[in-house]
Amino acid sequence: MRKLILLLVILLMTGCVSNSVISQFSSLEDLEGKPTLILFAATYCEICQNVMPSYREEIYLEYGESINFWINVVDNKRFRTDIPQGLNTKLDFEDLTEMKCNFVPSWV
Repeated sequence: MRKLILLLVILLMTGCVSNSVISQFSSLEDLEGKPTLILFAATYCEICQNVMPSYREEIYLEYGESINFWINVVDNKRFRTDIPQGLNTKLDFEDLTEMKCNFVPSWV
């Protein structure tokens, strides 16, 4: 229960920071009672760039039907609104950043 409350607080705080949100979820009811994983990534963060492909391959493709995924991409210390914020099978790190990433961390 505490994790759910923390998740909702983070989700609500995220909505307060950004003027507009582009997402596959329009309200909390759209989350359908499934667990939700919220990822924060920055286009200028090398670690974020390196792990995003592994999140997609190792987590999203495996659990995408049973868990809601929400990704917030930050650029220049503010939320970007010109790219979709929901992670889906047609959107990956290279689509988000237009950068090529060939590195998978050894701890994944």
